[in-house]
Amino acid sequence: MSLYVVFRNISNLAPVSDYEWRVQANEVVVAQGTIRGHRRSDGWLELLRKLYDGQPKVDVVKTVDAAVDRFVAQGSPFQPHVKALKKPARRKKK
Repeated sequence: MSLYVVFRNISNLAPVSDYEWRVQANEVVVAQGTIRGHRRSDGWLELLRKLYDGQPKVDVVKTVDAAVDRFVAQGSPFQPHVKALKKPARRKKK
């Protein structure tokens, strides 16, 4: 499985640009959105920081499990290996 982060400039390469972004696990889009007002002179790393900083903090295990479920549901040829990535449910402390 490959993980991609894709940015697309939607402002005709203006000095201050807006970008559409998406995160994909192979062909499955697991997150997407827009970043507005990025100064191109700040570079791609700052664009990546804006993407990261703009995300709500999530339970990574639940998020990855949901993405794996969508990937498997699409008939991935890697199903046995992908299913092995899922972590068992955590036990609640008493």
